[in-house]
Amino acid sequence: MYITNVSGHHSATLAIERAIKACNPHPNVLNIDGFGYANPIMEKVIHAIYMGVINKIPSIWDFLYDNPKVAKNLSNIGRSVFRKNRGKIKKLIESGNCKVAICSQAFPCGMVADYKRYCSNDVKLIAVVTDYVPHSYWIYDEVDFYIVGSEESKKFLLNKGVKEEKIKLFGIPIDAKFSKRLNKEETAKELNITLDEPVILIMGGGRGIGPIGKFMRALDKSEINSQLLIIAGINNKLYSYLKNTKFRNKTYVYDYVDYVDKLMTVADILITKPGGVTTAEALTKNLPMLILQPLPGQEQNNTNFLLSQGVALKADDIDDSIAKLIFLLKDKERLNAIREKIAIVSKPLSSVKIAELALSL
Repeated sequence: MYITNVSGHHSATLAIERAIKACNPHPNVLNIDGFGYANPIMEKVIHAIYMGVINKIPSIWDFLYDNPKVAKNLSNIGRSVFRKNRGKIKKLIESGNCKVAICSQAFPCGMVADYKRYCSNDVKLIAVVTDYVPHSYWIYDEVDFYIVGSEESKKFLLNKGVKEEKIKLFGIPIDAKFSKRLNKEETAKELNITLDEPVILIMGGGRGIGPIGKFMRALDKSEINSQLLIIAGINNKLYSYLKNTKFRNKTYVYDYVDYVDKLMTVADILITKPGGVTTAEALTKNLPMLILQPLPGQEQNNTNFLLSQGVALKADDIDDSIAKLIFLLKDKERLNAIREKIAIVSKPLSSVKIAELALSL
């Protein structure tokens, strides 16, 4: 279960589903937006509010995210919602003869935990944390296994009272295709991209979030000569602006694509918002990252983790992003040192390990 179709949570469950079918094609796998299934109208309203907050007033999200006082108040609301959803979740699990539930987001994890507490403990519950540091909303006694991407996550859960045998340091699940070693020159030719200048990949997640337009205008005024690959995702306004603007550097603009692995193969540097799945994909592709203006909460926590591991740089604003990009492009030794550290941090086989665990249950 995940929430929101265009999200890292969904990408994670799709990767796990493909891995399960690759390991054993016989199990019946249901990949469901848990919140949308149980509360279709509420899901749309809350998602709209969330997007408005993070785009316009991110300081509010900073206050709400993993705030102990807020969490205590929301826990009562959560229990009420879980109780109202219990019948739907019971029908879903029992009609599908579900043996294992894998949740990539805390809310559906809570719904299944509630089912286990009040209906039946037969189903096994695997909580897949898709960021490098979890939050308190993940903590349920009914979870059988937690999948985490870092030692920091493991320590967090241990401090919250989770038993060590429940915690699996497998990594954040990504599609197996990111683990394939593609030839850079051949892939560039396939994509009609030349390699006569450094290639910079710019992403704002599937929704094209972030100051990409501002960054492009600043880049145009800088000394940087490069090729730019920009993924606008489902952000139609951004896509239209980029397609209809003439930039000094050679620029390739994409909407929502299913070959990010190939674009990462030809790129020398990734400029991105630090979503857990995107950064896990970049680490698997051995791609150094420049993080631009992360959102408070999970993105800032992901940034702190990546910086602590030496696999990324962070830009505080647009001017700083240009300065750090110039620095990276000029300092080949630093780029190579980052790539060496990436090889240590990357966990490319998480989806397969989760699939094997689920099948063993």
